Amino acid sequence: MPIILPPGQGLRLPPSLPHAQLLQSLSRRAGNTFPQASNVWLPVRKSEIVNKRTGEHKRLEVFRVYQPELKYLNQLEELWNKAWRTGIDESNPCAPLMKEALLVGPDQIKSMHDNSWSNILMAAVDGKIVAAIWGNQLNLDNDEDALRSIRSYDLTTENKTFGNNRSTGNSRLCVSVVNNPDFNGFTTVREGISVGQFLVLSSLIEVVCNPYQTDVYAFSRPSSLSRFVEIIRGLERQYGVKIRYDHNSRRWISNDGKPVSFEKDGVKAGDKVYALSDINEVRIMPADEGYILMPEGLKLFMDEKGVYVVEGGNKDYIAEIKPYIENTNFDQMAKFHGGRGGELAFILPQSRVNPKNKEIGDLIALNYNIVFHFPIGVIIKKNNLLRGILRHFSPQQREVVRTMLKDLRAARRQIDDELRQQKIHDAFNSKRLFGDAFSFEKMWPLLKYVEFNR
Repeated sequence: MPIILPPGQGLRLPPSLPHAQLLQSLSRRAGNTFPQASNVWLPVRKSEIVNKRTGEHKRLEVFRVYQPELKYLNQLEELWNKAWRTGIDESNPCAPLMKEALLVGPDQIKSMHDNSWSNILMAAVDGKIVAAIWGNQLNLDNDEDALRSIRSYDLTTENKTFGNNRSTGNSRLCVSVVNNPDFNGFTTVREGISVGQFLVLSSLIEVVCNPYQTDVYAFSRPSSLSRFVEIIRGLERQYGVKIRYDHNSRRWISNDGKPVSFEKDGVKAGDKVYALSDINEVRIMPADEGYILMPEGLKLFMDEKGVYVVEGGNKDYIAEIKPYIENTNFDQMAKFHGGRGGELAFILPQSRVNPKNKEIGDLIALNYNIVFHFPIGVIIKKNNLLRGILRHFSPQQREVVRTMLKDLRAARRQIDDELRQQKIHDAFNSKRLFGDAFSFEKMWPLLKYVEFNR
């Protein structure tokens, strides 16, 4: 049985302490010597969830899990693969590549256990794990090149970033969110969001409370892109309606200048609505030389701007990626991240390919990774956390935030005075905690947010 420490009782260490200190404290409480303590579950949040179709209610509990036992890791492996396998079409020629890119095995789970187990949040219903989210702490220092250097973290299961045990990183990289498909129809009663989004929100709250972390980055796949390209090209072939994004008006328009919107079941161009189920003339198929638009037989190309074909020696962009993500409300993963405050950071073409074939790999996403950035101020504002977050803070953190809310100038003076006294200028000292609450590095984005949103 796991050691469950109730909120307000037992061990309540701030997340700033290194993992070794945490285990040492747990070991002492258990009368053991370091590092014997294991399988500790710290409650994070809980919620009532309901299936709106059936009316069934469940109680969902979210835990931060430290060094879970093997049986729970096996549950995680089973959960991960069950969640991702639903998106793999066995009849698709890319299925073997998709399995290699999306599924995990015992080696990856062991690596996670050895290195980054303290970053896992697990959601349980009746003691059974039904969802999980985990990420790695990194020191990126707002360096985009550093983030781009790990662009292929999920290229294959061998390269997934489970190997990280940093305790004071200023950024969190979300590795994955997995949800048991049996709970896809459930939403939280209070917020009305899915189980997966509730876990994302729980993770974001942890970032806000963390003494060091100021940013979250989430790698994602544009999970509706392949179908979007088929729809756009199909509209042109079947109905003569050519749709492009107009950068001047910042909207999608048809070839006759009419505004275009993408609805749940169809595309509306002017007064005409085209049902998505009727747009089936174009299909994207994988081949040794890349992806081919059928029945035209044209090769698809992907760059940072978007997906295009070459006709008459010229590039013809079918779908530009940035406006597709930001201005269509069509992509499922974009809606998933954007709903919690994610902002498109940059686009990585050809980053989901198979090592044996640099042209094909992830048919659904057409080999793209897209990176969402969640700055701490956006996290707080988008999720309305400014007041509610206080109950998640430690007493020292609450005092610091109350001071900022009450007298921002006094808070600035206090920080400046300590900066002068401590001579905190270099990167190492910027990790020191201000008032046992937040690092000096984190105080500035917090102050900036409070200043503009009081």
